[in-house]
Amino acid sequence: MNEKDFKFAFDLHIHTIASFDGKATPQAMCQVAQGRDLNGIAITDHDTLTKFESPYPGFLVIPGIEIRVETDTIYADVLGIGI
Repeated sequence: MNEKDFKFAFDLHIHTIASFDGKATPQAMCQVAQGRDLNGIAITDHDTLTKFESPYPGFLVIPGIEIRVETDTIYADVLGIGI
């Protein structure tokens, strides 16, 4: 098999209106991503796990979450994908 047979394009960090900084519904994000020839997205809203079924055959929507982890001196955002 050729490596070209296995090329997929995903955006694995998408926020929807379930996040304070999201601006679109899951449906709208799927439509935009498909219009950009992506094979799928991971919805990773802040502190919210959103399960959403793809409205398009063959387009994958992966559930995920973005969680902030803080200490006294630093913070980091951690993505959980495929939860």
